[in-house]
Amino acid sequence: MKHLRDVTIGADRTCEREKQFNLETSCVCTLFSRCIAPFDTGGIQKIVLVVGDRSAIGNPTKLLDVVELKLPFDYASYWSLNGREKKKVHLDTLISGVSIVASAFDWSKEPFEDAAEEVMSLDFKNEGVVGKPLRSPAGKSTAQLSYAYELDRIRLTALIRANRTAPPRVVGSVDIPPHPLWLANAVKGFRWRDATTLEVPDESGTLHAIKIATHRND
Repeated sequence: MKHLRDVTIGADRTCEREKQFNLETSCVCTLFSRCIAPFDTGGIQKIVLVVGDRSAIGNPTKLLDVVELKLPFDYASYWSLNGREKKKVHLDTLISGVSIVASAFDWSKEPFEDAAEEVMSLDFKNEGVVGKPLRSPAGKSTAQLSYAYELDRIRLTALIRANRTAPPRVVGSVDIPPHPLWLANAVKGFRWRDATTLEVPDESGTLHAIKIATHRND
């Protein structure tokens, strides 16, 4: 059974800061998408909400496994908001858009309502741990990444464990640009450069170094 994997919000060409807007929305969009429980969508795997100052509410259009819907949006008001207020606007836009799509395709709205409640219960915090622990060059300790996704950055923090039962120790962090595709690159590209440096790529493949103190058990 194919299920919905991704719901995004994208600016139309009336937005003068289109790139910034699209990157800012990815924080809440990825969190909301992750909170949607799987259900049978009849093959649809992605919903794209295209918002614009001069847009009227359109009818959902389907191309292969993607549905697109146009919605009106007030950019002038949006840019005056603080970070938390922007996140609330993102969630409200998601709820409005998926509700229209659900009605058009005769889906239950419950998975989306539950996802919205979960996002709010998390206080919009898009945080977690990336991938599996990575054994150090000497083989005695492991490193893992935790992340905190914000509107303007993703903060990646390196955690070191001396052994499986030892508590994690924070050894350094680095900020990378926000982007909905960052996770796949981070999981595949996270590595030890040497005994004192970890590397993680952003969505473009650019490597970012996290310097750590030499671990005495390593």
